[in-house]
This record gives sequence, C-alpha cells and structure tokens, in this order.
Amino acid sequence: MRLPSDIQRLFYRYRTVRPCNGSTHESLIIEKVLEDGAVNDWRWLFQAYGMERIRARTRDSARAAQLSSRVEWSWTLVLLHKPHETPR
Repeated sequence: MRLPSDIQRLFYRYRTVRPCNGSTHESLIIEKVLEDGAVNDWRWLFQAYGMERIRARTRDSARAAQLSSRVEWSWTLVLLHKPHETPR
C-alpha cells in the first residue's frame, strides 16, 4: 500500500530513495499519524488499518509508549475509553 501524498508530508524526516510502504512500515505510520496527523489524516488511518488494529496498538503499553505522553493519554481515552499514560 502506498501512502497518499497528503499523508506523506508527515514523513519529511524519512525521505529515502523508496517511499514509506503501508504494510512494511505499519508501526511507524500508525505512530506518526496518531502523533502528528490532523482529522483527515486520522480518517485515512482508520480506513487503511481499521479501528481494531489501531485500538490493539494503543492497548499495548510498549507500543503506546512510543507516542508522546499527551498523545498517548488522548488516544487511549478515545479508543479505550480510559486515559492511560505509560510511566517513562
């Protein structure tokens, strides 16, 4: 899966010869879009990966801790209906 051009802007630090691939770079893409995306980016993310897959990632403390504290708290509230922040 190729990333839409409007989503690719979030990956300016990762410019390489080959663009980000949606299946190979799933963890990076989900983390970056949750962290830095806007509403339209989030819509694309949930369409591309599905609510349950993203919810499972926020449920896993090790993966959720890859997000900033503020963003982790927000997304766990939205997706799991209880805010959580992994101790750092």
